[in-house]
Amino acid sequence: MTFKKNERHKVVVVCDNSMHGCPWRCTASQQEDGHTIKVVRLNDEHECVVGNRKQNKMADCRFISTELEDVFKCQKKSYTVGMVIREGWKRFQIDITYWVGWRARTIALEKIYGDYAGSYSLLPEMCRQILKNNKGSIASVSTDDADNSFTGLCITYKPFIDGFKKGCRPVIEIDDTHLKGKYGGVILAAIALDGNNGMYPLAIYVCQGEYRETWTAFLTIIKPLICEHEKPINFISDRQKGLVESVELLFPYNYHIYCFRHLWANLKKMYKDDHTRHLVWGTTKAYTKSEYRVWAKTLKKHDQGAYEKLHEADVHTWARSHFDEGSNCEHITNNFSESFNSWILKPREIPIVPMCENFHTKMMNLLYERRNKGKRWEK
Repeated sequence: MTFKKNERHKVVVVCDNSMHGCPWRCTASQQEDGHTIKVVRLNDEHECVVGNRKQNKMADCRFISTELEDVFKCQKKSYTVGMVIREGWKRFQIDITYWVGWRARTIALEKIYGDYAGSYSLLPEMCRQILKNNKGSIASVSTDDADNSFTGLCITYKPFIDGFKKGCRPVIEIDDTHLKGKYGGVILAAIALDGNNGMYPLAIYVCQGEYRETWTAFLTIIKPLICEHEKPINFISDRQKGLVESVELLFPYNYHIYCFRHLWANLKKMYKDDHTRHLVWGTTKAYTKSEYRVWAKTLKKHDQGAYEKLHEADVHTWARSHFDEGSNCEHITNNFSESFNSWILKPREIPIVPMCENFHTKMMNLLYERRNKGKRWEK
C-alpha cells in the first residue's frame, strides 16, 4: 500500500498497482481529538494480481511507442506517462518503469508531430510565413548571440489583436505554464476577458524559464498592442517577483491586481480558523468601499494581526471595492488563467512548431464557436 497526504489532515491509501489501474483506495481523516482516524471512503475491490508483476527487457521504449502509437493519435487530451504505464500493463501485463514510459511517449509524439530539435530550426520560416499571410500580426523569434541557441518566441495574430481592442475588457491576466515536451521550457501567456467573461488568449511567449528578463522581453513586445485599447489596462497575476518588477517597469501607471488565492495561501499558515477565513475573504470580496469598511472593521476587532498582515499589500491590489471602475472586472483570482492552462494542455507536450499551429487552430475554433453561439442569442 502507498500512503499519500491530502489537504485538511486527510490520508489516502492506494494499492501499489494503482498506476496499472487498480481502483483499491481508502480515504481517512484525522478527527479533532488528534487520535481518532475516521474512514471517509473505501473502495475495497482489487483489479490486480498483487505480487505477480512481470518485467520484460524486450519491452523497451521503442516497442512500447510502436504498440501505443495509435492510442496517441486518437487521444484528444494530454497522454501522460502514467497512462502509458497503465496501458502497457493492460495490454501486455508487463511492468514498465517511468523512464521507459517517458521515452516511449516522446518517441511516439516525434513520430506523429516531428522531431523536437528539428522543430526549432523551422521557427524563423514559420514567423516569416505568419507575418506574410497575417499582416499586423506579431511573430518574432530570438536567439543567443554566442551560440545561436533558441531563447524566445512570441506569437499573436492580427484578428486576435482586433478582437481584443473591439470586444474585450481592459483586463489582462499574465501567467506561465510549463511545457511537457522533450526539452521543457515555459509558456508565458497574456489572457484577456471578453464581454461575456470568456477566456480570450491574446499572446504567448515560449522560452526556457520564467525570469524577470523573459517577462520584460514578452511585455515589451506586446506593449504597443496593449496600449491600443481605449481604456487603461488592469493586470492580474500571482505576484511573482520578476513579473511584478517587469509590470512596474513597463506599465508604471496601470493597476496591478494580485490573485487573492495566492495571498491567502500565505495568510492561512498563521490564521487557520474558519471565522478569520470568512472575514478575510469577505473583506476582499466586498463590492463597495462602505461594505469593505464594515468587513475590515469586523476583521480588525476579531484579529488585529490578521488585519495588519492582510493590509501589508496595497488595498488596491487585492480588494474588489478598490479596483479600477473602468475595468468592469470583478475577478479577485486568476481562475481564467487556470482555464487556459487546461485548454492548452495537449499542445504543451508536442514540438514547438506544431504547438503554435495547434494554438492557432484552437483559437480559431474558440472564436468560431462563440460567434455561432452569439448569433443564437435573443436581441
